[in-house]
Amino acid sequence: AQQNEFNNIVAPLAEWEATNHLEQLSDRPLLLWHGLDDDVVPADESLRLQQALSETGRDKLLTCSWQPGVRHRITPEALDAAVTFFRQHL
Repeated sequence: AQQNEFNNIVAPLAEWEATNHLEQLSDRPLLLWHGLDDDVVPADESLRLQQALSETGRDKLLTCSWQPGVRHRITPEALDAAVTFFRQHL
């Protein structure tokens, strides 16, 4: 039910769907961090992007961090992941 509601809300934004722009995303460092119990943006959206990049061999510069039990928040672990990512890529 939550996924259907989300799909209806984002339908007008289809041209900005990240999986339609894998080539542009694959030539730059990308960090995906998501709380797996996010109650606002389903974690499946980030997981789906990771899968699409991986399945097309475009995940060489992709860093993923999934945090179980975390809802729609920024946690100390998320901040650590971001700092590590930026130190590595900037």
